[in-house]
Amino acid sequence: MGSKLTMGKVLVYAVLILGAVAAVYPFAWMVLTSFKSYGETAGNKEWPFTFTPAYFLRSASPTTLDDFKVGDFVYIRGKPGPDGVQVLTSMAYVPSDNPRPLGREFRILDIRGNEIDVESEFGHTTVRVDENTFFRGRQTIPTLLYNFKVVLDDVPFLPQYNEREGRWWPGYFANSLLTSFMTVGGVLFTSILAAYAFSRLHFPGRDTFFLLFQATMMIPGQVTLIPNFLMVNDLGWRDTYWALTLPFFASAFNTFLLRQFFAQIPDELYDAALIDGCGHFRFLWQIVLPLSRAALVTTALLTFLGSWNALLWPMIVINKTRLMPVQVGLKSFVVDEGVQTQQMMAASLLAVLPTLILYFFTQKTFTEGISTTGLKG
Repeated sequence: MGSKLTMGKVLVYAVLILGAVAAVYPFAWMVLTSFKSYGETAGNKEWPFTFTPAYFLRSASPTTLDDFKVGDFVYIRGKPGPDGVQVLTSMAYVPSDNPRPLGREFRILDIRGNEIDVESEFGHTTVRVDENTFFRGRQTIPTLLYNFKVVLDDVPFLPQYNEREGRWWPGYFANSLLTSFMTVGGVLFTSILAAYAFSRLHFPGRDTFFLLFQATMMIPGQVTLIPNFLMVNDLGWRDTYWALTLPFFASAFNTFLLRQFFAQIPDELYDAALIDGCGHFRFLWQIVLPLSRAALVTTALLTFLGSWNALLWPMIVINKTRLMPVQVGLKSFVVDEGVQTQQMMAASLLAVLPTLILYFFTQKTFTEGISTTGLKG
């Protein structure tokens, strides 16, 4: 019997290990790919590191046009000049060990004084530099971190000044943080009040209303997309933060979660508080909420994750780039020439860091809230 038990444990551990590997592998692949060059990604190279000094060390950055040569790939930004020739506001070098398809960048064909002939997949053109052109050059950071520099510099993940609109953009990360915290605050407010009413107050039809309220969890989210969109459109909230948050302030699941926790609080506590002249709101604020810390943290964490990872709804109601959250911003790396996989994985790695950090600091309370909620007595 001991032999069978040992074999059973071995099988259980083997299944658990396989499950853990299957769960960790996508994350490990994302991390490794975020450090690869385009050539390494396209060549399906498993290991991105080349272990050469240039791969890890910084080197000098060119500051003039003389440091660029024919054949270099560059990012360029500019504005039309008085004679129709594009005048560059910035030109950034693309490392030679990190080539990309034509179209996203330009290749230098010829340099004549302050004029440059460049080409992309869509043809070639002539641009001009002047004393205001900003040059960002070769390996201003280690090649190991190049993808992260592209994500933070060339895509509005962080706050940056938009020259065309003449104002600052908050950035994808700031948009996601703002909408996530707004949603957490709204869900906690409505769920706490509803959960307290369903668990501590007695009124006709309470259990029936609660049952109908929970039945809404059976409705697929896709069914409510059109009604929510029509409501947001009629209120004139498209391309606003309210469109990303207000439709999700009420949550049947979180109300159920808190209601089950509130129901565990002994009635004797309320009777004693009532004798001391304590009303429902004071009892809720001073007694129920402090005792429900684990459930509140669990509700906040689940709501934050749901809002942070939202993709479909923001794509429907947000058209302005400056208001897009981080998950929609990942589309920036899907271009006509193909998917910039290595840069998308670098952006994805940065996108999951806030949720990992948040879970790291709240995992004990989160686990406690999940394990104790709903246990009556």
